[in-house]
Order: sequence, then C-alpha cells, then structure tokens
Amino acid sequence: ELPVEGLVEFFSRANSGLELFKAAQALEEAAFDKACERPSELKSIEAKVVIGLLSDYGGVRRSEVLGGSEVPRKQKVDDSVPQGSLPI
Repeated sequence: ELPVEGLVEFFSRANSGLELFKAAQALEEAAFDKACERPSELKSIEAKVVIGLLSDYGGVRRSEVLGGSEVPRKQKVDDSVPQGSLPI
C-alpha cells in the first residue's frame, strides 16, 4: 500500500546507477557547500529527480520542495533547467 511505484520505476531502469551516482555527487557537493542552496537551485537534474521522487513518497507536493514552474526574476547564468521541466 506504500506509494513506491515511482521509486521502483526509477531505480529499476538500466541506467539508474549512473543517474544515482550523479545525484549523489550533486547532493554531497551541496551538503558541503558553504552557501546553502535550495533544492530548486541544484544544478543536477538527477538530484532534483531524486528529491522529487522522495517528496512523492513522503506525500509532499513537489512544487513545495522544488518550486513552481515560473521562472525566477533574477536569472543566474548557469546550465540549470527551469523548474517544471524535470523528466519525471
């Protein structure tokens, strides 16, 4: 009865090991960074996907954790993807 369908689908894919490694690297980098980033400011799409899946499992809306689909007023110049465009 647990809401694990999204987790099972994500973790059972053939290339999930590489995606999980990228997500782990990004989350570790953010954890030890001197500036505290919000989840929506993470540069790694894989890290955002893992956070989104865990928020789904916990019953928390992704928009509360990762932000809405609107683009922030102050744009940083980086390779991040706008919110609302996550692959899962």
